[in-house]
Amino acid sequence: FLALLFFAVDLFVLHFPVWLEEAGIPDIPVLTTIALLSPFLLMNAGHAILAARAARASGRITGIPGPLLFQLQGVFAFALCPLMIIVLLNDLLAGSEDIQSLLYLHPFTGWIIAILFVFAFLSLSPYLLRLLLAARPIPPGELRERLLLLCRKAGISCADLLVWKTRGAMVGNAFITGIWGGTRHIFFSDHLLAHISSEGVEAVISHEIGHAKRRHMTLYLLFAVSYVTFLTFLHEEIDFLTGSPLLASINVLGFALLFWII
Repeated sequence: FLALLFFAVDLFVLHFPVWLEEAGIPDIPVLTTIALLSPFLLMNAGHAILAARAARASGRITGIPGPLLFQLQGVFAFALCPLMIIVLLNDLLAGSEDIQSLLYLHPFTGWIIAILFVFAFLSLSPYLLRLLLAARPIPPGELRERLLLLCRKAGISCADLLVWKTRGAMVGNAFITGIWGGTRHIFFSDHLLAHISSEGVEAVISHEIGHAKRRHMTLYLLFAVSYVTFLTFLHEEIDFLTGSPLLASINVLGFALLFWII
């Protein structure tokens, strides 16, 4: 969140986009977005380097390259890649005269397109994360069968149980993703599976099953839909996209803070 805060200051106080325009950066959608995000990416990279050095100094890791790559992989998978998809979709829609005419005649169509995108993105995100994290199925065996049995007993369908490499970062973590049962995946770090007992892994997956039983992913979906709806009505009242930069920055930071709290 602090990186996002400083990034907003860079955009709206230090006017970093003006510097890019004066530098003559070619107006290519992906390239322009990466250049615009470069301060945010550099701050995340700096944090990853400092975290890796601190971990090595404390003796938790023996080398920096692997854990650093793991940190950067996480930033790309969970932050940069989704943002790039959103920007690319926005550029494609902005470049379509038919879509722009439709939005001009029926402004609420933008809300429908945004909602459809949210549904599609959250439905496909498990497969995207599986690809970006280079996750692999937990090998067949007793542990996998015990975990699947727990899912069945809880009445939770799960497309797959996956493990992703932490590259020596010594991060014991797990998470569940996917709104629908057919797309739901549960991810485990290799460090977690290697350093706790089978009973401990069962306790971890029970926690993840709790997220599914309490429909937390659905809550995230409703939050995203509510936010998009709020922006739609806000845009009807003020010229949000070309209006006050301060309002835009407050909106972005407010969304990040609310999502972090939820």
